Amino acid sequence: MTLTHEWEQFLEEQHKIKREVWQRRKIRFDTEFLYLPYYSPSGDLIYEKKRKEPNYKGENKYLYPSGAHITLYPNQDLSKHTKWILTEGELDTLTLESIDIPAVTAGGVTSFKQELASYFKGKKVFVCFDNDKAGKGAAEKVAQVLLEAQAEVLIIDIPEMEAGKDIGDYFHLKHTKDDFLLLVNKARKVELKTKPAGGTQTPDSIGKQKLLDQEISYLEVEEKVLRLLPNSQTGLKLVLAVAVSSSFPNPLMLWLLLVGVPSSGKTDQVRLIKDADCSYYLDNLTQNAFISGERANTDNKVYDLLPLLDKKCLVIKDWTSIFSLDEKMTKKLLGDLVGIYDKEFTKFSSRRGNISYSSAFSQLGCITPATLNKHTNYMNMVGPRFLCYTMPLTAPEAEDESYDLIFSNQDRSLIEREARLYASSYLTKLIKKPLEIKPISKEVQDYLRRAARLMSNCRGIVLLQAASFKNEDGEDIKYFEVLDVQVEEPWRAVQQLITLAKYLAFVSGKGEVGVEELQIIKEVVISSMPADRSQALRTIKEHGG
Repeated sequence: MTLTHEWEQFLEEQHKIKREVWQRRKIRFDTEFLYLPYYSPSGDLIYEKKRKEPNYKGENKYLYPSGAHITLYPNQDLSKHTKWILTEGELDTLTLESIDIPAVTAGGVTSFKQELASYFKGKKVFVCFDNDKAGKGAAEKVAQVLLEAQAEVLIIDIPEMEAGKDIGDYFHLKHTKDDFLLLVNKARKVELKTKPAGGTQTPDSIGKQKLLDQEISYLEVEEKVLRLLPNSQTGLKLVLAVAVSSSFPNPLMLWLLLVGVPSSGKTDQVRLIKDADCSYYLDNLTQNAFISGERANTDNKVYDLLPLLDKKCLVIKDWTSIFSLDEKMTKKLLGDLVGIYDKEFTKFSSRRGNISYSSAFSQLGCITPATLNKHTNYMNMVGPRFLCYTMPLTAPEAEDESYDLIFSNQDRSLIEREARLYASSYLTKLIKKPLEIKPISKEVQDYLRRAARLMSNCRGIVLLQAASFKNEDGEDIKYFEVLDVQVEEPWRAVQQLITLAKYLAFVSGKGEVGVEELQIIKEVVISSMPADRSQALRTIKEHGG
């Protein structure tokens, strides 16, 4: 148990972090943990990282919440300065902030991902990691990633110390700001290592586990997944349906967002297909991920994502982080998606000229309802290209099953791995089978027509303008007048629903669209609209409407 004054001593004396700095960064603590909050540029809390008690020396000293997407700390906006110190951890960053030196971190010796390097383009970066073997090795690797992102990179070597290895220890041993600036001046410049010449490249996907050879039924997959995620049948079918659709010709692409509160299982569901042949799994996207406008670097390689996605399912586990990026970056990314949805995308760059790709892919993503509701302007920008599915609240019996699993001695990671193995194996075999679905019956056609019209109307945009008038008593009466109503035609919506219904039947092993598929379609329709309208319709539905 750690008392308040012990945490304060840990921050202020051991790490030399000024009180006003850690309070400004909203660091808090209790008897067990120190909490380090990560915020988006717009001020949204992304997640809180926890640090165990000050004297803890074992593994997993720092704990991330489930599904957390690693980003920069304490901020992602690096436009205020042209020079930055990249430290190994959050406390090192706050130590430097306490002496007015601009610093940022990815939060760990192995946490810096390639997607973060774009933030440092055109900056001068001083990498200052711990002086142990792990820190020195990571500094060299990160330096190369930063150089490929067109940053100028130098490495600061912290001197050997009898008691300590990091920036906090350096200042705890009575070193001053001037001493540290001398280290900065002595930093050694890093050059990009040469590689064999090559042409345009696409990044490799994450390593996947070997899949099962034997035939698997949908019921077997469902059984394995329900052990991990009770009450997830609908979500499982949707994930499989959207993913398998990428491998067949369709009039349009299926893009689906799973909308759920933290720990609702949405990330676990999209991870189920991570190892399938047709999936391309990413944590996040950067601004120019699909087509880079930059000239090839010294090894003559340019990395474009779009050509790699053709006939694949792009899985982005964290749309919340994308919506929390700098507004210009988010709008640029969404603008590209609008163009990409037409299956052919051309971009002109003064450095590379015309770049054009024809690529059709399905897409799965996860987002929290709070982020979706806050950024409705972003969704309006993308238009009706995304369908949504709102994760259901946990039923009491499913809640009991989840608690029993948590309190049992079973290794959840093994259960998750087995569920992913079965789902990915089933999906990989499914894409090799012929799509044999009977023509949709007249009754189902009528249902889908009504569903498409409802979804189109509910996704409509009403533009309002505040106005007022004086009543007979001279009082100002305020009201809103409608300037314009923009309601899409139902043609795209009905094609989305027809396509989704067919693949829902296909993944379940059926030969035609039936009642079960239409029940799922109803949930998607109600989810694919603004939250207030969705809630009103759910209330009517739950009361027999």
